Amino acid sequence: MFPKKLLSGKKARIFCTCDAKGWMYWLIGNPLRIILQVGTLGWCGVKVKSYTVFDQMRKRTHADRENMLKKVTRMVS
Repeated sequence: MFPKKLLSGKKARIFCTCDAKGWMYWLIGNPLRIILQVGTLGWCGVKVKSYTVFDQMRKRTHADRENMLKKVTRMVS
């Protein structure tokens, strides 16, 4: 009944940016995580290793954004 999960055995990390405070994003149930992890990647057979939210992006300085990119680089290396 369900299609074969052609990407079984693959792993992914999800990085999300938003303007709200991080706790607000989790309070509303984190809908983007559910959509990506279950509805898209899970449907294809991909396991999600981590889900990272970078919040309040409009208020971040250039240095803050550089540190976020360094964090992403460390996580995927």
